[in-house]
Amino acid sequence: MPQKNKPKGKGILYIKLSSMVDLARYAYNFDFSSKSLILYKNGGTARLVALGECIKENVIAYYINIDTQHSFIKYTFPSSMGQTETAHFSERVDGSEKDFINIFNVDLSSFKEVKEIGKGDVLQIRVSSDRDLVHAMIKKSVREESFATLYEFEAKGKRFISGFDLIDELSDDRKTFYYAETKDKSRGGFAKYSYSSNTFEFAETVGEHSYIYIKIVKLAEPFPFFKMPD
Repeated sequence: MPQKNKPKGKGILYIKLSSMVDLARYAYNFDFSSKSLILYKNGGTARLVALGECIKENVIAYYINIDTQHSFIKYTFPSSMGQTETAHFSERVDGSEKDFINIFNVDLSSFKEVKEIGKGDVLQIRVSSDRDLVHAMIKKSVREESFATLYEFEAKGKRFISGFDLIDELSDDRKTFYYAETKDKSRGGFAKYSYSSNTFEFAETVGEHSYIYIKIVKLAEPFPFFKMPD
């Protein structure tokens, strides 16, 4: 019997996020260059997807499940104390265009869905403290002039923050995945870093100009390639 042809090209590793606000925070760039989102309908399931990092021939797709099709997400980031971070669907742009994230309906069925990443494709590197990990990401974001993203997840009752390719000199053809355990119990969607005191804290607002900010995106599950430290 002839072997069934397997789909070639990019594979997609789907990673579920904790909320729609996390997805909007990930996509939003605080200017007119926000990522567009993809609505992918697979049978009775509809996923709203933001494409992320590439690992060899695979791309990570951060997603949430939704019920119906929409045209935009309007995202409000918290710029002052007392302001609530919000994300809600909209069918038209009203007001400032930069506050809206486009949603495109795209059939992703031509790309194979992968459940795991090859053992040799990701190098997992432990960082001794969350402060050191945030500091490394700050350096990377300043170099690249971008609003960088770290990922938060829980595994076996412990909380971790993580990021990819934080140290350029240690990068090679594999993806480098840096992680650190954090004891901080706050639930802010950002980390703000002070150069003057070399300290950071999780925050719910982005507004004080004396700080540098990083987005914290919460995953609903750990990355499948994450291995708990001994």
